[in-house]
Amino acid sequence: MITETQDEVIGPISPISETSDLARLAAEACYVVAQTVAPVWPLADYVAVNPYLGLTATSFIKARKHLQSFSDCELLMPVAYYSQRFKEGQFGRADIYSAIDELVDAGVDGAELLTGRGLEQLLSEPSPVGCDAEATEPSPKPSRLQSISAAYDESACVSWTAKIHEEIGKHCAAHYDRGQAFWPSPWQAQPLYSAWRSAMRHDRRLEVMGLRGVRILAKSLPNEPAAAVARLLQASRVPSELWRAYLLCLAYELPGWSAWTQYQASWVEGGEARVGDGQGDDLIGLLAIRLSYDVALAKQFNFSMNVLGVLESQVLCAEEAAAAQQCPADRGLVRYALLRANELGYRNHVLRQLLAPSAAARHADDADGYSDSLDSKPQKLAQVAFCIDVRSERIRRHFESANKLIETIGFAGFFGIPFAYERLGESTATNQLPVLVPPQFKVVERVRAEAADQQEGVAVRRGFVRSLRKAWKRFQTASASAFAFVEATGMFFGLKLLRRVVSIRAGSLDPRCDGVAKEQRNRLGPDLAALDTQGLNLDRQADLALSILTGMGLLKDFARLVVFCGHGSQTENNPLAAGLDCGACGGHSGEPNARLAAQLLNSSEVRFRLLAKGIEISANVHFLACLHNTTTDEISFFDLDLIPSSHREDFEQLRAAAKTAANQTRLERLPLLSTNKASDPFRRALDWSEVRPEWGLTGNAAFIVAPRRLTESIDLGGRAFLHSYDHRNDPEGKVLEGILTAPMVVGSWINLQYYASTVDPRHFGSGSKTIHNVVGRFGAFSGNGGDLTTGLPWESIRDSDRYQHDPVRLLSVVAAPRAQIARILSLYSGVEQLAANGWIHLVALDGGKFYRFTPQKTWQAIDLDLALNGVQIEEPRVSEAPIPSLVY
Repeated sequence: MITETQDEVIGPISPISETSDLARLAAEACYVVAQTVAPVWPLADYVAVNPYLGLTATSFIKARKHLQSFSDCELLMPVAYYSQRFKEGQFGRADIYSAIDELVDAGVDGAELLTGRGLEQLLSEPSPVGCDAEATEPSPKPSRLQSISAAYDESACVSWTAKIHEEIGKHCAAHYDRGQAFWPSPWQAQPLYSAWRSAMRHDRRLEVMGLRGVRILAKSLPNEPAAAVARLLQASRVPSELWRAYLLCLAYELPGWSAWTQYQASWVEGGEARVGDGQGDDLIGLLAIRLSYDVALAKQFNFSMNVLGVLESQVLCAEEAAAAQQCPADRGLVRYALLRANELGYRNHVLRQLLAPSAAARHADDADGYSDSLDSKPQKLAQVAFCIDVRSERIRRHFESANKLIETIGFAGFFGIPFAYERLGESTATNQLPVLVPPQFKVVERVRAEAADQQEGVAVRRGFVRSLRKAWKRFQTASASAFAFVEATGMFFGLKLLRRVVSIRAGSLDPRCDGVAKEQRNRLGPDLAALDTQGLNLDRQADLALSILTGMGLLKDFARLVVFCGHGSQTENNPLAAGLDCGACGGHSGEPNARLAAQLLNSSEVRFRLLAKGIEISANVHFLACLHNTTTDEISFFDLDLIPSSHREDFEQLRAAAKTAANQTRLERLPLLSTNKASDPFRRALDWSEVRPEWGLTGNAAFIVAPRRLTESIDLGGRAFLHSYDHRNDPEGKVLEGILTAPMVVGSWINLQYYASTVDPRHFGSGSKTIHNVVGRFGAFSGNGGDLTTGLPWESIRDSDRYQHDPVRLLSVVAAPRAQIARILSLYSGVEQLAANGWIHLVALDGGKFYRFTPQKTWQAIDLDLALNGVQIEEPRVSEAPIPSLVY
C-alpha cells in the first residue's frame, strides 16, 4: 500500500505571491506560449491552419532557429530531396545563384559565405547508398532544451515521456469527448486543469507503473492553472530566464493537444473569440499538467537539475556562436538556400508562362492581361464562378475549351456570403465561411414549395431516423451488449464487409437526406424566405448581392446563365473527409453557398433594388447553382425546375460542356492516381478502404490574382489558386484589400499546412491513415493514444514512389499597381509580415513587368532573361571558400 506523504515523495513546494517577480515571469512565459501555438479545428469543421501562425512576425529562417532551440521541429527538407529536384531539372544553376543573392540582400547571417559552385557540386554528387529524399538529414544532435522526463529518459534509458504523453492524451480525450464515449467524464463541465485534478484523486495508473506522488502533488497545487505553472516552474529548478523556452519545449512535445487547447482558448464553434468564459485557461492548464509529471519524476528519481544547467550553457553558446558567425555555412543555411533555389525554379516557370508567346499574341497591346476597352461584348452562353481552390484550375480550363461561349470566374468558394447553415430538423448550424470570418446571419434549410406542416413532418421523420441510427450504434458499443452483438450478428456483417471488398457498391444514403422523401430531395435547400427573420431585409439582401457581384468583378455583361459552382469531396470511411471539402466554407461543401447566391440574384425584389445601385440584370439572365465533386469531377446542378423554358436549350449546352470538362479533367488526373482506368475516381469515391480518394490540394504552390485572360491559355497543373480581379474596376482598391487580407491569407494557411506536414510530419502531420483512430468525435490518434494529430496524413502528400507535394512557400502573383498593393500591406501588419518575412513570396505584375516584394518592404524588378538556366552568370559576391562536406 502506498502511504508516503507529499514531503517524502515530492518535497515541499513553496507558494509564490501573485505579485512577485517570479509570478510575473511565469505569466509572461504562458502568454508567449499562447501567442506561439496555432489552433487546430475539430474533424467536422477541419480546415487547413498555418502551424507557424505565431511565428510569422519573424523571418522564416530565424523562426527555424527559434523552434530548434527548444524542440526538434524542422522547416526544411534534407539535401537529398533538393538534389533530386535539381537532377530532375526543376531548378537550375541560375536559380542557385539568384537564391544566394537574395539571401545576401536580405541580410541572412552567413549567406555571404555560401558559393554557387559549392552548392552545385553538392547537388550533383551521388547520394550515399540507402539514402533518398525521405531520409532524415544526418546531423549531430542539436543543443536545445528538453523536458525533465526526456532528459531523464536519455540518461536512464527508460521511456517515461511516452507514458506521460499517453496519460495526458487519455485525460484530454475524456475531457473533450463529444459523445463518442459511452461513459463520459463526470468532470467535463470544469476547465481541463480542474478536471485533471479531480480525476487524479482516483487515477492510480502511473503509480502502478512506478511513478508515485503525482496524485498528492495535484492535490496540493493552486486552483488556478497560471499559479500552478509558476509554482511548478520554481519546483522544477529550471532557471527563470529559460521559463519561456521551457514552456514552449513542453508545448511542442505535445503539439496536437497544445493546438487543441489553443482552439478552446481562442475560438468557439461560431468562429468568435472566447472572452472570459473560463475555458481560456486550458492551454495554460495543459502546461501545468505536463509540468506536474516532470516535477514528480524529478523528485522521485532524484534527477539532477544540473543537466538543465548544462543545456542552458549549450543553448546560450550556440546562440552566441551563430551571432558571431563562427559557423560560416551550417547545414540549415545550405538547405534554406536550396529551398529558395527550388522556389525560384517554380516561380520563374510560372512567370514565363504568364508572359508566354501564346498569351502575348492574344494580348500584344496588353501585357497585364487587360483588354483595350471596357466596352460591352456580345452576350456569353454562361459565366461559371468556381472556387479559387487549386482543384478548380483543371476543370476551368476544360470547361472553357469545351465551349468557347463559356467563361469561368475565380472567387472564394463561400461566394462572399457570411452565414451559418442550419439543416432541417437540426438544432445546430455549421459555418459556411472561412474560419477567419464570423457569420453574420443564419440560413435555415427547407423543402421548397412545401407547406409548414409538411416541413415539420420531414423534420420529425429525419429526427426519428437519426434517433434509430444512434440507438443502434449505442447498442453496438455498450458494454452490456457489445460482445453479444458481435456473436449474434458478426457473420452477417462479415458478408456485408466481403461484398464491399469484392464489389464496390453505392455508399449509404446521404445523411443530409435522412427522412426526406425521394421526390423532395431535389427541393431540399436554403430558404431565402426566412432571411427576413434573421434581420436580413430586402435592402440588406440587395447589399449582399452587390458585394457578391463586386467581389466577382461581374457588374455588367452578364451571360444568359450565371452559375455559382461550389465544391465538395465524396469519400467513405475517412475521418479527415472535411479536409477535402471547401476550405473557404469552413471545411464543408459549398452547395448551400452556391444555391443561396443563385436564389438571391434570381429574386426580382433584389434585382429591383440592385437597379437603384446602378446594377442592371436583364430578364434574360438566370442564375444557377451546381457542385463540383472533386473526387469524381462530376458537376451536379440544382433547382433545375426553376430554370425558365427560355433557357432550357442554353442549359443543355452548359450541361454538355460540363460533362466534357469532367471527362477531360478525370483523364488529366489519372496519371497522378497511378491508374489508366477512367472509372477509378468513381471507385475511390465509394471504396471504404481507400486511403487516397483524391490528392486534395497537394501540390499547391501559387496564388494568382489577375483577369482570367492572363491565365486561360496556360496549363498551371492544378497547382494554382486563381482569383479573378481587374484593378480597373476597383479604383479605390477595396476589392483587392479583401482579396489580400482574406483569400490570400487562407491560401497561405493551406500552403503552409501542406508544407509543414511534408517537412515535419512528426510534429505537424498525422501519420498513416491506416492506423488512425477517431477520438471524442473531434480528432484522431495515430495509433491508440498519446498526442492528437493535427496535419495531413502521409498518404495525402506522397505515394509509394515519391512525394506528390513539393514543399515550397506560396507564390502570390497580383496584377495590380505596386502602390496599391503596398498601401494595403501597410494597413495590415499581419499580411505584410507574411510577405516581408518570407512566409509567402509576393510578386506584382505592374505595367507589363514583374516585381518582387523584398524583406526591406521595397519592390525589386524580376529579370526573367537573367533567370534562364543557360545564361552564363558571374559568381555572386561571395567567398570562394569551400564548404566543409561534413556539415551536410
